[in-house]
Amino acid sequence: MIELISLLIFIGALLLGLWLVRILTTGHASGGKNSPKEYHYQKCDSLLTNTELQFYKTLQEVVRKDQDIMVKVRLADLINVAKGAKGKDWGAAFNRIKSKHVDFLICDSTELKPILAIELDDRSHEKESRKARDAFFNQALESAGVPLLRVKVARAYDTAKLREDMIQAWRLPTAPRKATSE
Repeated sequence: MIELISLLIFIGALLLGLWLVRILTTGHASGGKNSPKEYHYQKCDSLLTNTELQFYKTLQEVVRKDQDIMVKVRLADLINVAKGAKGKDWGAAFNRIKSKHVDFLICDSTELKPILAIELDDRSHEKESRKARDAFFNQALESAGVPLLRVKVARAYDTAKLREDMIQAWRLPTAPRKATSE
């Protein structure tokens, strides 16, 4: 019996020692995934690629003075999961939008209300995997009542045509419109 008590005391002291080592090395008693880990980051050179920047500069020529251009707006900050979804259904719906973003969002300058979402489509949008993502994206924005204009990447953009395409897409908010600005 004394040997059993001695063994239990020894195991308890060993566990206590391991716990103290963990606190000293990680700063937290729990260790594991709750422990803070130091990651290293670096600043990006630009928020936009060269192609996106060229289109952004064209958009600056097209939008009205009472409108602002937002870039790379997270879809979950633009649309919400519809009321009525609960529990796992809400979580599943939110997970589909939380890590996606719209390339450009035109908003009114006063209250930053969304007017028009714009997606700049390059060759990657021709891939089957991307087509499925785009179909979901189109459906999500349409169901939320956010007009979407898809613009194919071009070397240069006709500002008058782009303005016309934007106005048309904004007036017809129930379906994404393909621009022919090339």
